[in-house]
Amino acid sequence: MDYAAKAKALVKKMTLNEKVGQLAQRPWGFTAYTRDENGEIVLTEEFKQYVLKFGGLGVLYGYFRSDPWSQRYYKTGGIVAAEREKAYNILQKFVVENTRLGIPVLMAGDAPHGRQVLDGVIYPVSLNVGCSFNPEAYAKQTEEIGRESKLGGVYVPYLSVFDMAIDPRWGRFEECFSEDPYLASKMCESAVVGMHKADNMVCCKHYLAQGSAVGAHNGGISNLGEREVREIHLPPVQAAVSAGCEFIMATYSEIDGEPCHASSYYLKTVLRDELGFSGVVCADGCAVDQLIDFCGEDIVKTGAVAVRAGVNCGLWDEGMTHLEEAVEKGYVTEAEIDEAVCLLLEKKFQCGLMENPYLPENGQSVKYLQSGQGQSVAYDMACESLVLLKNQGVLPLKKQRVLLIGGNLDNIYYMLGDYTPEKKDVRTIREIFEENGATYLQGWTFEDGVTVSEEELALAVSKADVIVFGAGGSSVRDFESIYNDAGAIIQAKGKYMDCGEGCDLAELKLKSCQLELLQKLSAYNKPIVSIVLAGRAYVLTELSAYSDAVVWCGYPGQEGAKAVYDTLFGARNAFGRLSFSMPKSVGQLPIYYNYKRSTSYVEMDDKPLYAFGYGLSYSAFAYSDIAVTEKSLADLKAGEKIEVSFTVKNVSDCAGKAVPQLYVYRSGGTVSHRLKELKGFEKVTLAAGESKRVTFRLGFDELKEWSILKKYEMYPHRLKLMLGNASNDFVWQTTLEVK
Repeated sequence: MDYAAKAKALVKKMTLNEKVGQLAQRPWGFTAYTRDENGEIVLTEEFKQYVLKFGGLGVLYGYFRSDPWSQRYYKTGGIVAAEREKAYNILQKFVVENTRLGIPVLMAGDAPHGRQVLDGVIYPVSLNVGCSFNPEAYAKQTEEIGRESKLGGVYVPYLSVFDMAIDPRWGRFEECFSEDPYLASKMCESAVVGMHKADNMVCCKHYLAQGSAVGAHNGGISNLGEREVREIHLPPVQAAVSAGCEFIMATYSEIDGEPCHASSYYLKTVLRDELGFSGVVCADGCAVDQLIDFCGEDIVKTGAVAVRAGVNCGLWDEGMTHLEEAVEKGYVTEAEIDEAVCLLLEKKFQCGLMENPYLPENGQSVKYLQSGQGQSVAYDMACESLVLLKNQGVLPLKKQRVLLIGGNLDNIYYMLGDYTPEKKDVRTIREIFEENGATYLQGWTFEDGVTVSEEELALAVSKADVIVFGAGGSSVRDFESIYNDAGAIIQAKGKYMDCGEGCDLAELKLKSCQLELLQKLSAYNKPIVSIVLAGRAYVLTELSAYSDAVVWCGYPGQEGAKAVYDTLFGARNAFGRLSFSMPKSVGQLPIYYNYKRSTSYVEMDDKPLYAFGYGLSYSAFAYSDIAVTEKSLADLKAGEKIEVSFTVKNVSDCAGKAVPQLYVYRSGGTVSHRLKELKGFEKVTLAAGESKRVTFRLGFDELKEWSILKKYEMYPHRLKLMLGNASNDFVWQTTLEVK
């Protein structure tokens, strides 16, 4: 069906004011409704007047949102699952029936690791997803997020998939898959594939290079050359575009002086002309208004600059509401506005919204949540994403007397991550362990430090065979903190928060109370298993030294407590691998593995504490029968591929998952190359004694370079292939001449 033709025909019927109404999105969605004296959902007069002023509304973000910033939660009348369809229809009906053309509004909402709504399923965060090294499992996760979203009328879930985990000081590090573009690209592709399996659309964010801001300051500047942009930050975008993503959100940051929202080069020349994106470019929250310095303090010009650069709809900004005046002043043409409106209307036709703007009120959202589909997928991903960093024969635990210690193990929000709604019926790690006979001792809290006396500690330890110690950071927002207009935290005033949007760090230290207590525990000579709940790479040098086993848990989501327990006791052995490098000191940064050159400091070498791709298992694996099919330069340019085939075998008596990884180093061509680049991986499930044949393929896309001629090309070069278990652990290497 020609949706573009339908959109163009509709645009011809619209006034300029109505077109602006489609592009501007000034209202916060969660302020569009309130409750009457009977507790029923009603639209606010402010929202209704906004719709009437512009003769419609293109997109509405955050109508169902629940979090401390929106102040929508259970006690304040937030929209629960049983009301989703009704609440959606109330708003949609007003827009359709009270505007001249009756164009329905397209609902959007954040869903980086599950919908940010009451009663929704919360999955492991993106950093966990990256550590799973399992794109197929992630496609299942996004399929469930897409399905839950669509059932409730949200056709544009927002996923954080483009940001790269370059600097762990950045508060939004948890929203990144990896420091590696190949791994991140595979996850980006799966994000879109999963959403499409649910017959839903998706908005991928943030474009471009937000993870490389100088000093890791949120929304800051990126002093990157174009080669770094293309080698590290563009591949995930290309993967999502190739998979057919419908929406892309621009980033707050700027690249080499160009604010992304004002960069026609990156939004048009690169994204559309080169990568082939044909969808809608969304603004980030209030980002268009942030162009005001760029626009000579003229708020009217900000929206015009953004539209001319390639932004197609706003988010909470004032600038886009002045587009009619901007046309009158000659800042932007109506034809440019028409182009943006057409793109948005095309998506409304594509998802079926124009023909069927309403939802059946049959409790479909509740039925879905009761089915347990999402919860099951969330549990599986949590198990897949845990990383075993150290194990001196302690794990898996058996029927032992366990002492569980840690103030972060008795609060669900310490394992859910940022962008999390108020949650009910989620079990804590403490609850799961206590149900299975463990003894819990708080030991420390973020706010109060060490909370146990020497006597209490000695008594508790004397009754235990093994200690499970909780450590890490916090992305816990609360209702006392202060937030900016875009929802990022400005000042944490209640619960401790050192991770999440707005929480950038200068240091990467764990709270001193955690290490102080852990050091005391190590003196009792009882086995210690440390589990780290965190949204970034902290310096774990001391924690590792005091621990007999270390498991990085990230933020494993609402089913994380069961996943942690089952994994520690050996019921699950699906460990992932680190998708980022863990430093020994913040002074080592940047520490990412694919650095071009690196030298040691006087007092410290250049090696991370735990390398990219590293992770242990309860199983052991061996590689054999490694074979390579060589190809010429002409073959590769013609679409043929070098193949690296091998057999991986589980040589233990325990079923597990191997993660073989293929790295390359290229010398030659017209530019310098990174010393190691991941170009193949697979998570292979193997029963005890089982073997499987695995093949990795390298073609033009994997081996191309952005040449000095400013185009992708392949030249004669020497290709070193490295196969192994991590970026610093190879079992086989060979070198080919590609001529």
